Amino acid sequence: MSGNIESVSSSWLDAIKDLFLGISSDDYIYATALIFCVAFGFMYKKIKERSKKEIIGSVVGIMLVMATCRLQAIIPFGFVIGNICLQKYFHSTIVTIYGFGLAYSPFTNIILMFLCLRMVSLAFEIHDNITLKTGQILHCSSALKVEVKSEESVGEDSEHSRAPLQAPLADTSENNKNSSRYADLTKDDKGRATIRKKVDGVREIPPMEERSQTKEKSKHSKPPLEHIPNSLEIWHYAFNYIGILTGPFVRYNTYCDMLNLPFSQEAKVRGPLFKCLSSLPLTVLLYILFSRWYPLEVMVTSDFYNSTSFWHRLGYCIFIFIKFRMRFYAAFALSESVCITAGLGAYPVELNPKPGKGISDRTEAYRLASMGKPLFYNFETVRNVDLAATEFGSVKEAMRAWNLSVQYWLASCVYSRFKGPRSIRQVPYDIMRVAFIDEKQS
Repeated sequence: MSGNIESVSSSWLDAIKDLFLGISSDDYIYATALIFCVAFGFMYKKIKERSKKEIIGSVVGIMLVMATCRLQAIIPFGFVIGNICLQKYFHSTIVTIYGFGLAYSPFTNIILMFLCLRMVSLAFEIHDNITLKTGQILHCSSALKVEVKSEESVGEDSEHSRAPLQAPLADTSENNKNSSRYADLTKDDKGRATIRKKVDGVREIPPMEERSQTKEKSKHSKPPLEHIPNSLEIWHYAFNYIGILTGPFVRYNTYCDMLNLPFSQEAKVRGPLFKCLSSLPLTVLLYILFSRWYPLEVMVTSDFYNSTSFWHRLGYCIFIFIKFRMRFYAAFALSESVCITAGLGAYPVELNPKPGKGISDRTEAYRLASMGKPLFYNFETVRNVDLAATEFGSVKEAMRAWNLSVQYWLASCVYSRFKGPRSIRQVPYDIMRVAFIDEKQS
């Protein structure tokens, strides 16, 4: 009887081992690291002190880099140090260039990719922040000169200064033909010119300050940085353990909101976590089965092409593609779970957060944080994929629903930075899409 039990148990063990033969050792390492990060997030979420949270997050991230990359860990460290020097000492948005897969291990390659996403985004945000502040300073300086000059004119001839003025709204030659297109202006007590009324249907000119703010808002659709980070803050942001292995990409503002705002502490994570992991058992099971039934190594043998038909090879490719999709669905679910347990990307639903981008109205965020009343939160900022749209939507819907945070990065850091027609801007966008999204899947 005992011999039968031993034979049955050994056969079950052999079947289980045989089932997992198609899974590589790298997948086991990835899964172990992600499960550790998910569990560690519950403790990390409870840390309230900003400096302590920054240090612990980056220390754990550095440990993950050293454990997975081993001797090649010096490459990510040098990459970040080089970018810090470029940004802090040369005030440049140039980012270190490296080649994917150039004698790098898979772990080094993927870590470098996500570090590149963070460093490029931060460099552009610092550049935009400095440009925005410089434009405001120049505008305030010119406005101050005009005001001082107007006050001097008031002292010379007050009656003449308060007389109605006429400001052209169109070309001078056109205004000479039709004087009714001049808007009546008056000066206030300080000698500043202000609009009195509309003339003949011509729209009222907004104040210079409002026009400048509108122009800057349209130029910088992303909210500006709260502050320009120093070298140590850039280091902590780059090597924070959240997303260092599998993403998702998060902006520096989103990272700072986790440290400064109470949303990450107050958000309940159990419900969003269970919802995020609900698809994990099915995707993992399908990945294991398809890895066992359709190993990729078979496709590189000559017998596969000599002894099989075209339709067999085509069907084999379809199943291989299903296997890789299941692999990334599982990775996306675990990577989102890492963010959820740590509280990264938790925002009230009223702020309407977007994947990758986060929130736009920071004033409203601080107002809600100061109210102290219960709020409903979501983790839309760290959502990586819409599984239903990817599997059952059209080709266009599937492309837009895949790897959402990286798609936001491509749109904000590549596509919107090039000027010209859409056909011209699409070229660098497609090149970077192949480099980052397709490289991540390889």
